[in-house]
Formats: sequence, C-alpha cells, structure tokens
Amino acid sequence: EFLKYGAVRLSVLKKRVVDEPIDIPLYMIVGALGFAALENTLILAGFSSYSPFLSLASLSVFRFVGAVFLHALVAGFLGVSIVMKRPLWGFMGATFLHGLFNLYIIQGTEIWRYAVPMAIILFLASYVPFAISKLQPIKS
Repeated sequence: EFLKYGAVRLSVLKKRVVDEPIDIPLYMIVGALGFAALENTLILAGFSSYSPFLSLASLSVFRFVGAVFLHALVAGFLGVSIVMKRPLWGFMGATFLHGLFNLYIIQGTEIWRYAVPMAIILFLASYVPFAISKLQPIKS
C-alpha cells in the first residue's frame, strides 16, 4: 500500500490538478490499476510455475476478479481516508484487508479460501463508492 501511495504522491498528489476531494481517491485507484497490471504481467509471465490444472485464461480471470479489483478498492479506501484526514487509519485498514485477503487466498482451506476474500471484496465494493459519494466538492 505504501508503494502505491508513494507512486501516486510523487506523480500527482502535490500538483495543482488535485483540486477537489474526489481527486485523491480517483488518482489512488488509477495508480492501483497500474500497479495491478504490472503485478499481473509479472505473474502471468511466470505462469509455468503455477499448477498445471489452471489454464492461463482461468488464472487471468481469477487475477482480474481478485487482485485487480482488490488493489483498486483498497486504494480507494486509502484515498478516502486521506481526504477524511485519517491517513493512518487508511494505511492500517488497507494493509490489513489486503493482507487478510492474501492470507485466505494462499492458506485458506475449503470454503474459507473463497468466502473471506469475497466478503472483503463485497465490503470494499460497498464502502468505497458510498464514501466517495459523500465527499463534498470545494465551493468556489
């Protein structure tokens, strides 16, 4: 999460184009999508090390549904937290949720391998758009 934030901070957050509260979560989400694209490219390039039971197509879909969506949502969570002047909460929450997602995807057993990550995605997919919709524009 710090790497994604650092890249966005260095490239845009201190520029004049960031002039509305919604800009920060949106730039964070766009930065996370770029990060996820790079991560997926590296993972899919090393595909031969994965289980022979997974096809490249199914791994790609799985990575899109899980990793890309997760990266975008936790970045949105962090962006909203920054706007709300709670960056520490944002970093801790985003890192915890991302870590929990990874833990259950990698080490979860049976139904928990899917249920916990899906619950995290559903929570974030509900919270982030709601929180962004509550950000007030700057009155000129």
